[in-house]
Amino acid sequence: MVYLLNFQFLLNSLQDELCARMQVMGYQISRSDISKLENGKKFITDFEILGFSKALKVSILDLFD
Repeated sequence: MVYLLNFQFLLNSLQDELCARMQVMGYQISRSDISKLENGKKFITDFEILGFSKALKVSILDLFD
């Protein structure tokens, strides 16, 4: 599991919209989970990182800048 220290991309997208995008792609993630990620209170798996990069249309490396 990877702990994301910087998840600034989430601030540019509504949590509900991002949650819906992730769920359509088959990821089981809630709005609460996204909030915890933003606040550094949740760990994230490597495959979820891939899902976020696809949902946000950014590279995986951009999630760690």
